[in-house]
Amino acid sequence: MSTLDLNARLSEMDVSKLAVKLPSSDSCVPVSAHFPAPRNSGIDFVVQLPDYAIPSVNGRIEHMPAKRRRLCSGDVSHDPLNRSPQTRKFAQVELDFLPGSQTIYPPKSDQPFASFPSGGGFDSLVSTAGYIGVDKTYYIEKLDKMATYQYMFLRPQGWGKTTFLQTLSAYYDKNNEDKFDDMFGQLYIGKHPTACRNSYLVLLFNFSCIRTLGPMEETKADFDMTVQASLSNFLDRYKDFLGDVDPKSLPNDGGHALERVLKLVKKRNHEMFVGVDDFDAPANGCLFTGNPQHRETYGNVASLLKTRFFAIMKKYICLPIKKYWLTGLIPAFRDYFSPLLATWNISMTGSFHGLCGLTEDELKVITETYLASDFSAVQIKAALQNVKRSCRGFKFASNQTSPSIVKLYYPHQVFTHLWTMRTDSTIELGGIGHDPTRSIAGLNISTCLPLMTNAMYERHYILEGFGAEVVSDIGTDVEITWSMLYYFGVLTYGDSGRRLV
Repeated sequence: MSTLDLNARLSEMDVSKLAVKLPSSDSCVPVSAHFPAPRNSGIDFVVQLPDYAIPSVNGRIEHMPAKRRRLCSGDVSHDPLNRSPQTRKFAQVELDFLPGSQTIYPPKSDQPFASFPSGGGFDSLVSTAGYIGVDKTYYIEKLDKMATYQYMFLRPQGWGKTTFLQTLSAYYDKNNEDKFDDMFGQLYIGKHPTACRNSYLVLLFNFSCIRTLGPMEETKADFDMTVQASLSNFLDRYKDFLGDVDPKSLPNDGGHALERVLKLVKKRNHEMFVGVDDFDAPANGCLFTGNPQHRETYGNVASLLKTRFFAIMKKYICLPIKKYWLTGLIPAFRDYFSPLLATWNISMTGSFHGLCGLTEDELKVITETYLASDFSAVQIKAALQNVKRSCRGFKFASNQTSPSIVKLYYPHQVFTHLWTMRTDSTIELGGIGHDPTRSIAGLNISTCLPLMTNAMYERHYILEGFGAEVVSDIGTDVEITWSMLYYFGVLTYGDSGRRLV
């Protein structure tokens, strides 16, 4: 794999020559550009052109080729490095933490771990021999310092947001009380459990399959079906707590059905953990097709979700909803009068910065262990530098907010890079790494760079909410464009730790 580094001062850079012709190759070519600002400008930012951010033909944001697209179904995992699908069935396996690490483990096996997880979920990470996992349960202890919370956590696709949501769900679920030691006993939170363990009924939603490019009636129908499916599973799973309620008795309207179930839980004196995965997916379908006309749909979709979902959730916070967790890519539907303003966006909070992704220490331990059987110590050292150089590193928060902010590495990119080294193979990942002028989320990079150049000496802030009135300015307004590129992982904080804008 090769890496193309574009290091230049913006004042000396001819943006028209940014289009770099790369040789034809099946390997992933990460492209990055570090633009140090003039001395004393107080600005330092890094442009990352990640291999995983590519728009799909159907309007949804996809970050892998279609043949390895993450399935909406929750019971099967397709690992791009281990092609056979894995049906998820939990079974206790002894975890074997790697030397020099308190967070990295493969479930114990007679063989060295030979594959990396990809979409298999939390239970696969603690029950599948040969997989490697990273214990992030330390963050549950930090989260539970708040008796009630409403948190929004945003990262680029593929960083492990869904897996962490599954971890929270398994931890809080009342139905898992008799399996707690098997699931968490060997992890940090199993040794330091909080008072909230196995305390809630867990209701999960996933908005990634709600279509938004067709007629509005189709969007409404998808929303109703998505909500109804989650509520049906919820009622079936918690019959012992809520009684035998026929899901067919619920209203066809998703919002009305949701409110009825929340009232039922409150009446039965139970508390809930509610998780919404890809809550912003319907917005992404409107905004990132490259067609400006689709952005006009954003306001209608936002109105639908605000009134028939998010406003209802806000109404039942504290009772019966004690914990509320949203994952996504961008802070969609979060404008001046949105019920989502009640949520706290912790994505740029220093204390939660490492919740997803690999630290440099974890990267080092994984690389040394995975390559130990095939590489010499000298080769492993060189390979580690190669991985760090190729995969770069991300800072989603400034060192000014927390001095302990460290670089994080995109897990899928790291795992794929190591796998190609060990097997002497290549995987066609596609993506914009092959052409810096290719669009990300409907934005053309060669168009955005002049915009960033002109605003370089001004101080801007990352927007924590995208309303209908600003999304139409994506690509033309500095603040919304820089914010969008930050959330997509194209812009990241520089090594100096200063704000990127």
